Amino acid sequence: MKHTMKPQFEIHEGQLFRMLEEHEIVPLTPDAEMPCLIRLIQDDSRMGMFNRDTKPSRLSDLYLVARIVSNNIIVDGFMESDYHRFEIIGYPVADGSAEWALYQMMQGKMVCHKTSRWDWYRMYNDHAIQNRTAGCMPRVSAWLESTVQSGWQIYTEPKPEPKPLLADAKVGDLCKTDLDEWIQIDDTSEPPSPILYHYDRPFKGNIIHTEPLAPEGSAEWAWQQMLLGNKVWNPKLDSHKAKRTMSQVLSIYYIDGGNIMVRNLSGERSVLGVQKDSHWMVYAEPTGWQIYREPKEEQQHAKEHCDAPNPKSATQTPLPVSDATQYKVGDWVEIESSHAKGKTFVSVIKEIPNQEQYTVQVNSYFGGYTVYGVMERQIIRKLKPSEVIVRIGCLSGTVKDLSYVKDGIFWFISKETERCPGGMHCILYLEMLDTPTREIVESLLKAQEEE
Repeated sequence: MKHTMKPQFEIHEGQLFRMLEEHEIVPLTPDAEMPCLIRLIQDDSRMGMFNRDTKPSRLSDLYLVARIVSNNIIVDGFMESDYHRFEIIGYPVADGSAEWALYQMMQGKMVCHKTSRWDWYRMYNDHAIQNRTAGCMPRVSAWLESTVQSGWQIYTEPKPEPKPLLADAKVGDLCKTDLDEWIQIDDTSEPPSPILYHYDRPFKGNIIHTEPLAPEGSAEWAWQQMLLGNKVWNPKLDSHKAKRTMSQVLSIYYIDGGNIMVRNLSGERSVLGVQKDSHWMVYAEPTGWQIYREPKEEQQHAKEHCDAPNPKSATQTPLPVSDATQYKVGDWVEIESSHAKGKTFVSVIKEIPNQEQYTVQVNSYFGGYTVYGVMERQIIRKLKPSEVIVRIGCLSGTVKDLSYVKDGIFWFISKETERCPGGMHCILYLEMLDTPTREIVESLLKAQEEE
């Protein structure tokens, strides 16, 4: 059946019908498509006037006719009047058909095909069909004519697989806290009270969910690593890209700002989708995933896994350190946690007791605290003062000096977004800040001047 506009539906005696437009209504004939919904002809034709004169009380009655026998319609197994007196006004809609799916979408429901139960469709702006993967189709009639005509069903969000109880949590399992953070269990006491120790910050909050670590390299494992703050990549996926584009494009995936992000080696970033495991599992290769390490991280990783030095050796000549890797008191650095795999934190060097160890001051959501005995191999990189993220209340961003305009004011710049590629800018006054935050901001602004 060809559709020229958005269909209209009605329910009669518990059954759904697609109703014909006024110009589509035609007299019932023996070769008409059946079953169909009919009524007495009631226009200004001779038959319409005859029906109005002889059966006025039955003009509003509707009949679902199955067939015609001896010029009479058969309704519910009973023979009724002569078919010449009736006109077709609609057709029944089969459950699971494309028209049934459209009706469900018009009622505000989401539908999917039985072959792709994760790929939902829904009505958008009352005139277009929106699909999870293909976007919008602006004309309902075009969707009805081009889509699969059967096998539709109501879409339901996939139910998560049952997870073990907190009492069953083991070392290595992932935990979600009521602070909406994901962490990994380092050690456990008697269940159900996991002890979590993090080098970068004290653990706070309550555990509300645990799950075991998925098999290494799987898509679920890659998702868990991104939840923990790691970046992942898949050589298998990139080899496919290389064959298509004749060049190796390394794609790095991570979570940022509630989105799954993808970045290539040239630094170009784009949003793959919202932070949902169902979205990731649809896109991701099922196997072959690895943790991605920046070049310096890779060197540190190799250093940590090489043979340990001979403890009996009284003298060992230290490797020469270039000026680029020399650190001094006051430098801001990004440091890798020695207790929480994949976690890093930003801090400022307060003391250098000896050539191999540093004392740093960490500033986080939970307030400032001092960490002693940080090894140089834990330092991932030195940060420019303009790169340091400062947290002010629920906001986070970098700072930039504005004292040349007026003393005591500065730019507060959020991270880049699709709406604001350069980051959101706002002007703040130092006097608005609490003392610890003000000290941090002032030290960064001063360092920017010296730089």
